[in-house]
Amino acid sequence: PPMTTGSSGCEQDDRCYIAGAFDQNVAIGDLDGDGHHDIVVPHDNAYVSIHHGTGEAFDTSDDLPSVKTPGVRYLHDLALTQQGWPDNEATDLQAHFTNTPPAIADLDGDDQYDVIMIASVQNASQDDRLKGVALWAIHGDASRLAHFETPIHFPDYLAGLWDLGDNMVAATNQVTVADIDPTRPGPELIFAGFDGRIHAVDATGQELWFMTYTQSETVLTNGVAVADLSGDGLPEVVFNSHSLSDDESSLFILDAGGNVQQEVPLPRRGSMAVPTIGDVDGDHQLEIVVSLKDAEDQVESVLVYTVPGSSDNCLLWPTGRGNLLRNGWVRNAGD
Repeated sequence: PPMTTGSSGCEQDDRCYIAGAFDQNVAIGDLDGDGHHDIVVPHDNAYVSIHHGTGEAFDTSDDLPSVKTPGVRYLHDLALTQQGWPDNEATDLQAHFTNTPPAIADLDGDDQYDVIMIASVQNASQDDRLKGVALWAIHGDASRLAHFETPIHFPDYLAGLWDLGDNMVAATNQVTVADIDPTRPGPELIFAGFDGRIHAVDATGQELWFMTYTQSETVLTNGVAVADLSGDGLPEVVFNSHSLSDDESSLFILDAGGNVQQEVPLPRRGSMAVPTIGDVDGDHQLEIVVSLKDAEDQVESVLVYTVPGSSDNCLLWPTGRGNLLRNGWVRNAGD
C-alpha cells in the first residue's frame, strides 16, 4: 500500500508528508538492534522516512509533534522542529533532501546506530535555496545527537544544487563515514559542499579541515571513497570531479589531513561516479576504478589505476555507498 497507509502506521495522526526520492537515497542497516534491517529514505522535501523492514515507520521521540518519523520536519532550529512549523518562513532554515544518500553508523559510541545526512539548505518558504549544505546526525526516532542539536551549516555556495545541463545533473549530497583521525573519538564525516570544497568533520561536529578542489561553477564532485593506499596505517581520501566542459576534471588523492597527494587529469568531462577502490586482479594490491562520464566507441570508458605497495586490508569506505552492498551502513566491530 502507499506509505501513508497500511503497515506504516502513518494513519495514527495523518502527519506523514511524503515526496519522491532520487539517486541512491536509501540506507539499510539495523538501527534498533533487533537483528533485522531497517530502511532510511530521505525525501524530495524536508522530511525523512525511517522504517522497520516490515514497513512500519519508526516512532518518534516524545518531544516531536508527529507519531511517526515521516512526519518530522527538519527545521534547523530544534524548537521549531518540535513545534512542527516555522515562525518566519522567510528566514527560518530547513533541510531539503532531494539528493541525499544517508549513512548509518554509530557516531557517538553508544553501540546504537545513528543516521547521518547531508542536506541542501533553504528557507522554509523555499524561495531562497542557495544556502549551502548542512550536516545532520539523528537517532532512529528522529531525535538529534548531542553536538548536532542544530545541524552543522556550511553556507557558502558556488554550484551543485541545480543541474549543469547537457546531461550533467546536480551534485549528490553524500556523506562518507570513516575513521581518518585515530586521535579523536568516533568516526569522521567527509563530504563535498556546494562551495567547491571537501570538508571533514569529527563526531562532535568540529570541522577538521577543508580542501578546495575547484573555483568553477561548472565543476562538481559527488562524494569520496576512503582507503589506506600508502600502507602506512593512515587512510587516504579519493574522489573524482566532473565538468561541463572537457579537460577540467581530475582524480584527487588526499591524505587524512586533507592535503593533496596526487591530482591526475581525467579525459573529456571526467567522472560523475565516486571511485571504487579494491583489488581488481587478485594480487592484494589496490586499484582505483574510475567510471568516466562520456563513452566513445572503442575509447576507454573506465580507467583502472594500480597503487603499487598498497594492500587490501584497510578499505574504510571503498565505494560510493560505503561497501559492496552499497547500503551506506558502517558496522561496528563484531556486528
